[in-house]
Amino acid sequence: MHFAGKEILKDCVNEFDYKNKMETMRPKPDLQLRKIGSQYMIVDACHGSVNMTKVFELNETAAQIWQWLGEQALDVEGLADKLCEEYEVEKEQARKDVTRQLEEWKKLGLVQ
Repeated sequence: MHFAGKEILKDCVNEFDYKNKMETMRPKPDLQLRKIGSQYMIVDACHGSVNMTKVFELNETAAQIWQWLGEQALDVEGLADKLCEEYEVEKEQARKDVTRQLEEWKKLGLVQ
């Protein structure tokens, strides 16, 4: 049963990857990455004030991906390439990690 769940998740990730591999994404305009102490957070900074009711905490790698998306619209491949340049990670693992992160951000409505 546990193995079947992994296969379903794998199929979902592969389907997302296939559909969105060439789709470029950007953070929604009012969202900003903030570093508070050693923590990275995405906050809604609409009309000059920060809405702290919805704060999304990121680890350092996710924050780096967010920054790259803010600099230029990138697809899964472009982000995976950047991860491989920045960190010691295999291309396939970088692709999977980026796909999983972008899928989560899309579900939360953070990227477009």
